[in-house]
Amino acid sequence: MSTLSIKIGAVLDGSFNAAIKGSSGQLSSLGENIRRLDSSLKSVSKFKQLGSDILASKKSWKGFEDQVKSLAKQIKAVEKPSKTLKAEFDKAKASATKAKVSYLKKRDSLHSLNEEVRKSGTNIKSLVRDQNKLGSSLEMLRSKYSKLGSVISQQQSISAKKAHYRSQVIGMIGSLLSVAVPIKIAVDFESAMANFKAVVRFSLDKETNNKMIMELGQELKKLSREIPISASELAEIATSGGRLKFSKDEITQFTKAVAKMAVNFGMTGEEIGSATATLSNIYGIMPEKIEDLGDTLNHLASNTTVDAKDMMSAMTVAGGAAKQFGLDVHQTAGLTFTHKYKKASKIANSYI
Repeated sequence: MSTLSIKIGAVLDGSFNAAIKGSSGQLSSLGENIRRLDSSLKSVSKFKQLGSDILASKKSWKGFEDQVKSLAKQIKAVEKPSKTLKAEFDKAKASATKAKVSYLKKRDSLHSLNEEVRKSGTNIKSLVRDQNKLGSSLEMLRSKYSKLGSVISQQQSISAKKAHYRSQVIGMIGSLLSVAVPIKIAVDFESAMANFKAVVRFSLDKETNNKMIMELGQELKKLSREIPISASELAEIATSGGRLKFSKDEITQFTKAVAKMAVNFGMTGEEIGSATATLSNIYGIMPEKIEDLGDTLNHLASNTTVDAKDMMSAMTVAGGAAKQFGLDVHQTAGLTFTHKYKKASKIANSYI
């Protein structure tokens, strides 16, 4: 499920990532160009404003200077100038001084701005001359910036929606799997039990027979939670036991013992059930003795390089002949082991 989710996520995700990265780079570049043009236009505007202010300040200063000169002539023309005339002269002189200071300050500011722009590698006069072009370029860049920003927003919106849909799809698949897997398990088990029912008949009474089979089915489900093997495989093993005409309790005992062998030997329920049923039929092994056979095979396999699955296959072939020679199933297991590997074995000899 996690692997499937990752694959689906990889397919549904990332289709816009490269586009968004590229667009973001363009947006950043446009933004930088806009900032530079905007800074240039601000410098031009500031330069023009300072120039205008300087002219106004100079005009004001010269106006007060002319007024001072006019009042000075009037004072010289009379023997005793009036207090009012003197006051007007003093006021005009103070205003002229103040206007001059203002003019000089603004002139210095203009020189400083011009020097600052010059150091940045730009000529203020050329900026002033090209102001209209700069304004047009700035507006064009701002328009592109706005459109590109809109495109990126749309891409991000679509990407967010895709991520949302992806999570929904993954969630839906997870939900379907969570439902489908138990359904398949149930169907497989019911199919295996149908095969069992076709082979085994516990009672001539149909109702009683169905009830006993249902009870066995419940026992197999319970057993599947104790032994790591599916309920459907347990039903296949039970079917093998049913062919031997065992009772319901004997089938349960047979199934439990054979299921343990299946886990230990790495065999499927059908393989181990069929092989064990064959040996049980040849040697007349009852369910309570099945575990002894499992212990024998497990002992041989665990202490050598013999594969228990191969041994069981060989025993089902040689079992009939070995029985005629008077060998029991444990001796047959040891003999099969010795013959298979063409060498004497202390482990095998102990069972012959």
